[in-house]
Amino acid sequence: MLDELTGDGHGLAEARPPDQRLACRCRNFTLLLLGPLRAKGIPARARYGFAAYVNAGHYEDHIVCEYWNASEERWQLVDAQLDEVWCQRLGIGFDVLDVPRDQFLAALNKTEMLSWDVWGAQPGPDQQLDADRLAFFDPARAVDP
Repeated sequence: MLDELTGDGHGLAEARPPDQRLACRCRNFTLLLLGPLRAKGIPARARYGFAAYVNAGHYEDHIVCEYWNASEERWQLVDAQLDEVWCQRLGIGFDVLDVPRDQFLAALNKTEMLSWDVWGAQPGPDQQLDADRLAFFDPARAVDP
């Protein structure tokens, strides 16, 4: 990813027009932040969970970076994917370099999710369950034909 980003001779901090950017997902942005933090000896980890701020009214699966802020003696969440444009479009009013704990719910029970983890049988958001699928998902509610 770094070769692709810097192959045009421009630095990482230099703004690029959309057609010259590398398309990535939250996991990629997190990894690109984790590397430099760890190289500097700063404890950092990827946190898989659900963000309340990506899609208003829903908790969307998302990956952010969490690093040890030694000066404040706390773990701090950073959403490296969101720039000023995204924050404005999503109506985010907090600092994405210090995501509030009530805006990101980390995976529970020491079980980290896979990126975009889904069940193969899971119905789509607008899909109605017929009797067979209802019986598969909830046998106690299944109706005999």
